[in-house]
Amino acid sequence: MRPHGSIAVLLGRLMTVLIASGVLVTGTVYFYVNYQSVASMVLTEDRIYSDLISGIVARNPKLWRYETIRIEDVFSRIRGSSPYPASWKVLTLDGTVVAEKWGGKAPLSITRSISFYDSGTVVGPSSSPGT
Repeated sequence: MRPHGSIAVLLGRLMTVLIASGVLVTGTVYFYVNYQSVASMVLTEDRIYSDLISGIVARNPKLWRYETIRIEDVFSRIRGSSPYPASWKVLTLDGTVVAEKWGGKAPLSITRSISFYDSGTVVGPSSSPGT
């Protein structure tokens, strides 16, 4: 009679471990897939911002640093439809801040940095520290 009872207890514990590990694996996979989705969305948005700012730089390569209103307008038009708070910063190569906006950080934030160009040369990075 004893071997029967110990097998039932062993199978019960084994099933508990399998169910718990299945729940953990499912949650981890779900988080990873959603994280990759949001990360690719943020990278795509940063590339769009970079292209638009590169257009501003190409129109006026020597004085683009002083066109803060146009740069801020680029970010406000595109980010206006997003429900998430967004922060961004546009820098020159020496680290001088040209324009920035602090929208607060979301509970989970992803930071990306992408460069913008003038005739193929890097003019400065644009970073979004909290998206």
